[in-house]
Amino acid sequence: MNKLVVIALLAGGLYFGYQNNVFDAILNFGDDGAIEDPVFARMSVELRAEGREVEGIVIGKMRSQQDCEDRLDVELRDLFAQCPNCEVGSVACADDIASRELSYFDQTPTHLTYLHGAPGNPDEREFAMIYWGLTVQEARLMCSIMENMMSREYAGTLSCIQEHDV
Repeated sequence: MNKLVVIALLAGGLYFGYQNNVFDAILNFGDDGAIEDPVFARMSVELRAEGREVEGIVIGKMRSQQDCEDRLDVELRDLFAQCPNCEVGSVACADDIASRELSYFDQTPTHLTYLHGAPGNPDEREFAMIYWGLTVQEARLMCSIMENMMSREYAGTLSCIQEHDV
């Protein structure tokens, strides 16, 4: 039962932010053509519930350093203000990210299950949502819940990329 409480709290907090257009900073912004030289927005989050800690990151491809900084400063820092069990960790914009994080954009299976979003219209952008501190079954359930919730607003393709055996 505690597993479901943790998953429900995390999914609820993430979905609250999504429904209140907080994720728009990463997922939806104006169409100015293809992103030739992306800047990566990266935010880490920690959720504490029922004596457990679940950590995660959201990574999105931004158009420029200034665009990334503006959107992170204005919107993403407030993401979990409404989630008392959530704590925003590092928030950064970078020209490059670790190769293991780049693999999320290729939809390459890793040792974690994660949610990948591929744009469905010119306003949407590619993103990956990764979390750990969950069992394999919890991670798969969490990804499925987030995929279902986000599919109501995101026109692109949402995919749960399941972990591979390591």
